[in-house]
Amino acid sequence: MKPAPFQILKLLGSTNCKECGFESCLAFATYIYAYGPKALDKCPQLSEEIRNQIKSLFGEEENQSPTSMIEMWESFRTKLKELPRKEISKIDGITLDEKGDLIFLSLGEKILVSQEDIINENEVLTEHDKILFYYYLLNAHKLTGKYDFCDYRNFYSKLKVRDVKQEEFEIKLQDRVGNELDKLKKSLIVLGGEVFEDFKDVYDLSIILHIFPKVPLLILYRKGEEEFEPYCKFMFDKGCGVCFDSEGIEHLADYVVDKILKNL
Repeated sequence: MKPAPFQILKLLGSTNCKECGFESCLAFATYIYAYGPKALDKCPQLSEEIRNQIKSLFGEEENQSPTSMIEMWESFRTKLKELPRKEISKIDGITLDEKGDLIFLSLGEKILVSQEDIINENEVLTEHDKILFYYYLLNAHKLTGKYDFCDYRNFYSKLKVRDVKQEEFEIKLQDRVGNELDKLKKSLIVLGGEVFEDFKDVYDLSIILHIFPKVPLLILYRKGEEEFEPYCKFMFDKGCGVCFDSEGIEHLADYVVDKILKNL
């Protein structure tokens, strides 16, 4: 059984030195909680004694699992050098600099893909983020970027049948936004959002965000009235299926929602 993030935090010492790449020890503790004891390697300040104490909080299975996201990313990292960079740089919105690094925008933020890593200049990317970014780059040449939107349930899922009206990421956003449409619109525009008129007669707000070049996401939002609660809907370009399965798209949606909420 996993320990709670605050149990891990007590052992970290709360110096908030940021050498691990996170803004605070609490953020790092939450990361360790999500990705397991392998994440401890990111902190150069930890003694072997403290590392062992934290590892002991996790079950033996967590400590020995060969399929953690950190280990998975390390296997993907070696493939970065094999990316067809010149071909990828021909895609609108992606450039290749003099060092051979690929550069593109994700929700208005600069992403740099070197021979060894994928970097967001504004914040630390999780290993899960980087794996999805890698899959995007590997298959971006197959994308049309057309605004051919469909419901999230249209994408193949290895794990579950989609039979719900809304997904957790949609509910999370509408619960925070409520009827404050001006705040939501402002946040979406900051992330590079563009107003989309096709649904203006049905929704109070419809905006397209580009998660990556040629990966548009349509966010639809309707205010609550009397007995009706606010309603949020994410619509994904059908072409996303060549890069991501349902679980990958769900993670991307969570990634987008976190960005939106930070700007509210």
